[in-house]
Amino acid sequence: MPSRFRVSLALALLGASAFAVQPQFLRLTTMRDFMDGEIEGLSIDSNGRLSLAPAVTAGPDLGSPVVWAIAVDSQGVLYAGTGNDGKVLKVENRTTQTFFDAAEAEVQALAFGPDGRLFAATNPEGKVYAIDKAGKSSVFFDPEERYIWTLAFDAQGRLWVGTGGEGRIYRVDAKGQSTTILTSQDAHITSLAVGPSGVFAGSSPSGLVYSIDAKDNVRVLYDSTYREVKAILPLPNGSAYVALVDGRSEIPAPRPTPSPSPAASPGAEGAVTTSTSIEVFAFPTAPAGPAAPRGGSGPARGAIFLVTSLGDADQLWTGDESPFFLFKRNDAILFGTGSRGRVYEVRDDRTYTLVRTVPQEQLTAAATLPSGEMAIASSNPGKLSYLSTKREAKGTFTSAARDFDNVAQVGALEVSTPSPSVAYEIRTGNAAVPDTTWSNWEPVTPGKAPARSPQARFAQIRATLSGGTDSPSLSWLQLAYVQRNIRPLVRELTLYPAGDAFQKSGSSGSAESDIAGLDSGAPEIKPLPSTSGRSTDSAVLGRKVFFKSLRTLTWRAEDLNGDTLKYDVLYRPESATTFTRLREGIEDPIFTWDTATVPSGRYVFRVIAKDQASNPEGRGLSYEKDSEAFDVDNEPPTITATIAAGLVKVVVTDAMSPVRKAEWAKEAGAWTDLVAADGLADSREETFEFRLEGSPTAIVIRATDSFGNVAVTRVPVGRK
Repeated sequence: MPSRFRVSLALALLGASAFAVQPQFLRLTTMRDFMDGEIEGLSIDSNGRLSLAPAVTAGPDLGSPVVWAIAVDSQGVLYAGTGNDGKVLKVENRTTQTFFDAAEAEVQALAFGPDGRLFAATNPEGKVYAIDKAGKSSVFFDPEERYIWTLAFDAQGRLWVGTGGEGRIYRVDAKGQSTTILTSQDAHITSLAVGPSGVFAGSSPSGLVYSIDAKDNVRVLYDSTYREVKAILPLPNGSAYVALVDGRSEIPAPRPTPSPSPAASPGAEGAVTTSTSIEVFAFPTAPAGPAAPRGGSGPARGAIFLVTSLGDADQLWTGDESPFFLFKRNDAILFGTGSRGRVYEVRDDRTYTLVRTVPQEQLTAAATLPSGEMAIASSNPGKLSYLSTKREAKGTFTSAARDFDNVAQVGALEVSTPSPSVAYEIRTGNAAVPDTTWSNWEPVTPGKAPARSPQARFAQIRATLSGGTDSPSLSWLQLAYVQRNIRPLVRELTLYPAGDAFQKSGSSGSAESDIAGLDSGAPEIKPLPSTSGRSTDSAVLGRKVFFKSLRTLTWRAEDLNGDTLKYDVLYRPESATTFTRLREGIEDPIFTWDTATVPSGRYVFRVIAKDQASNPEGRGLSYEKDSEAFDVDNEPPTITATIAAGLVKVVVTDAMSPVRKAEWAKEAGAWTDLVAADGLADSREETFEFRLEGSPTAIVIRATDSFGNVAVTRVPVGRK
């Protein structure tokens, strides 16, 4: 612990004498710790490092609820395909105008051809339109399928089309003539991408990744455990990055190998160009029922895989978000998610970074601008944002409200790398959700405790990073705190039957020191083991044994501060009001009492739990709990015997406990059990009768009470 931390913590606790001695620490060290809070203008990597994020500027509101696709022409002009109103919007100098208004409700995919025309796929009753620079359109391709989900162009200027309802892949030449390359067993082809080594495609609902070579040979490259292939990014070596959504927990049934369909089918006339493929997101406005890509439940919502040309798959990222688009940026793959407005980077070594969060939560498409900026489209509502190559001037992390489990005094704040470019603040409150009852934000210097933060149950930490030459970052935070001392609690007492005791755990000897909870003094009687054997009550208590005069008490106690507890055990006669101390400072929750030193009677135990050992002198707290009343019986029964006409009548009485049994024997003879006159020995006075046979000189009577006290008397037998 740094010396400045020890000093500042000590100063912070001088006025907190009602608080426990040992400080505890609130630590924020992982990516999850930081993501549980609010991050604005910051990036965070998988190692938990915060830094200033790329800047984001707001673009125009596109006036549509859904944006399915965006594409950028050679001049840097952006086009957006929208849903519900079926339009293509032209965004130039960040102003918007309608470029094309389709008869269909959804413009699902966009692609630019080699001649500069824009190709737009629409749904339902899917068509591909070719649109010139003036916005004049014509139907270029009209397949039989109702849905067209994705478009892509190859190096020869041929258009590849993925359809739904009947999952087919078409290749369309410059004249609009189509060739069916694949009829999939899946209902939908949801993604297409062209790479140096061929074409890749993804399907739904089986989550298959296909590869198609230059000779139109089709094979399943990867059979995923996800329901939909959302996007594919090919690599020069034949591998591809794949974005998957809707993890499946069930084991997929064996599927037939799809076969290519080389036969050509007629298509509409028109020309073709290159495209960026932006995949489908099944909003409520998308077609429903069996014809639409279906989602499903599974162990993960989305994942990014690197699939090699041989079909080996390496999972780089997985989470409860749905990835929507893939771009290569430096040594990382950039993707956005469709539920929380997050943009991530992931690398081949499985490290990843939350690049930043944008205000619009449902990110559905993206495209790179000539300036190096990335245009990102969102839905519900349909808007554009621009991700810059420059960093934000300021970013803020605000932790979630962290629970101290009890009212606490805040101590010193320690950070990974103190920097003048990072400012810290703290506030506290007793409501789980911060509200107006919380304290105001208070600046705090690393290595010191805040001067005014009130004692409270919850706290928040805020860190503000400001741009500068030192590129500020933050990897961890640690806040010391000391809980208000809470009274310990004895939850339950267990009083064992008279005579039951337990050897110390691990003990096998028979010395008195082996009895758990026994202070001193040898037990009076140690009989042979009972015929029922010995049982082990618990690993802590050890093996059960029996000593007539012992009484064992155990308890269960707790301290919410985690303080060390010690216990005092006291007793009193039931009729008295004052307790007498039996033992002080017991560390284990067990006490065994040799009752041979007290008169017979009814008694009560009291256990006092104390946390003084963990608190300043005089500031400890205690808790008392009394047992139920119990009997102590050290007196043997009284035996009265009379003999008349060979009939022996025995009366056994006991002042404290029921008579358990009676026996008789001729002098120097064997013992014989007696049966109570009422058939059951269960009361404090019992009568027994038996008839003598022969002419013994004397008989011996032995009686035992329920506490094991034994009385023996010799009765002479008069001769006739």
